[in-house]
Amino acid sequence: MDIMSNNRDLKGIAYFHFFPGIMVEKMGDQILTGYGILDFKSHESVEVGEFNFAPEFNKTIPSAMVKVRFSKCLKTIILLNN
Repeated sequence: MDIMSNNRDLKGIAYFHFFPGIMVEKMGDQILTGYGILDFKSHESVEVGEFNFAPEFNKTIPSAMVKVRFSKCLKTIILLNN
């Protein structure tokens, strides 16, 4: 659980970066992968995007990224496949 302990009304962004080749799909407030599910509670929005993974100098590979906006508290539940 991520908690912003300041009394002000702060906004936060949590980023989840995935290794190249992992397929990511947004279904409602959940993120589905071949390895399991990420479920978010107390968030404002969930977006799927891309970032450039750098396995070595001057080489990048497009990979999936999830951006979660929240206020004060974000609860992330990770359920792994058996």
